[in-house]
Amino acid sequence: MKFFIAIIFILGFSSQNVAQNIKEQKQVVDSLYKEDQFYAGVTYNLLANKPKNMNQNGFSLGFHIGYIKDIPINKRRNIALALGLGYSSNSYNQNLLISEQSSTTNYSILNDNSFSKNKFSNHLIEIPFEFRWRTSTPTDY
Repeated sequence: MKFFIAIIFILGFSSQNVAQNIKEQKQVVDSLYKEDQFYAGVTYNLLANKPKNMNQNGFSLGFHIGYIKDIPINKRRNIALALGLGYSSNSYNQNLLISEQSSTTNYSILNDNSFSKNKFSNHLIEIPFEFRWRTSTPTDY
């Protein structure tokens, strides 16, 4: 009989040790709120103001990627400047021959059968600069 009372006594106190206290969790708000951004994009490049008989062939694609750092300029952090660094690659497929002879650049339309198209591509380093005026806060986007 003493054995059963001892077990009930031990189980009674051990259940109090297992009980959990649920505390109110406070949401931590970031006082240094920023909106840094990575960006990526794909574009289709169109040529405008083309000479007569010049055609754009195939897909002329562009690819862009970069990072923009947010720099808040007021205490509420809703007005900011942003400065970034990125890379861009663009290609233009057309029937325009671009050649260089003795430091002069010549342009002519490819009409013969030896060439049907020409690809002009460029690679750029982008430095985006933005003025940002936002209504978002650290808790509400």
